[in-house]
Amino acid sequence: MTNKKFEFYTVAELAVVLKVHVNTIYHAVRVGRINALRVSNSKKAPIRILKSEIERMMAYDGDKLIDRMVQQRIKERGPRKAPSIATGVEKKGTS
Repeated sequence: MTNKKFEFYTVAELAVVLKVHVNTIYHAVRVGRINALRVSNSKKAPIRILKSEIERMMAYDGDKLIDRMVQQRIKERGPRKAPSIATGVEKKGTS
């Protein structure tokens, strides 16, 4: 019987390695772009990603992987709107 040792990334570690935000990693896991494991059955359980999975993805896609993940996230989220600044508005109760 062979004794395999698996190495994992946490979401935060993978975000640092890929230079993306942790939410991008969570989204990629949620939509199935990255295969991941939960430590337990709870929905709030920590997620672990096999290092071999990321190495396989990087060997196949290389730098395009990160660009596609980010572009898809932007496309799904939509463009961000700049906050509007009201001009000439007086506070209530002042004259």
